[in-house]
Amino acid sequence: QSLALHEAIGDLTAIVMSLQSRRIRDWIIRECGGRLLGDSSISRLGDQFGQAIGLERGLRDASDPVALKDATTEEPHNLSRVLTGAFWASMVKIHNTRMDRASKNSDISMQDSSNKILAVSALCIGRMLFRALDYLVPAEATFADYCRAVIRADQVGYPEDINGYRKIFQDEFISHGIVNNASELESKPEEEWVQVNLDDILESEWAAFAF
Repeated sequence: QSLALHEAIGDLTAIVMSLQSRRIRDWIIRECGGRLLGDSSISRLGDQFGQAIGLERGLRDASDPVALKDATTEEPHNLSRVLTGAFWASMVKIHNTRMDRASKNSDISMQDSSNKILAVSALCIGRMLFRALDYLVPAEATFADYCRAVIRADQVGYPEDINGYRKIFQDEFISHGIVNNASELESKPEEEWVQVNLDDILESEWAAFAF
């Protein structure tokens, strides 16, 4: 799963980065009503690559729901679809929540606000996606390890889950079979003081690893 984690992070980075483009956000608003539902140019990954090697579509599609138990092989590219799909499903729900909230505000033009909502949704997902990497050990990691890191990193930054985003991620991690229940995502460590020699950590990779 560690290699598949690398592939999933790469795919999700491509999705988040694409949504930083105003032209792409304008296309989503024009073609999809501003929603991130179903098979689209945003969810499909490696379209041109797939065509070049004779596939009818891209290499992978983030909108394909693949549970861990249903992954056909442990080949990293194939296995990565589980984590990518869980994040995509979470992103769709978070974005829909923002869109529904904006639609109830009569003072806001949906056409004017949809572009901004897409950009903010991408930033929200990107924040949770990348901050979690700082909470992983510098060694082999499983999908469950990463999902725990996602939840823990967000708890540190936002102690109160006011918008319910962590709950959305928890539900998708369970739905995709990465964990069996929410208790497996709890990872709050015991707090204790430690003696740290920063010079050793800077000079020695082993000291950094041990820390």
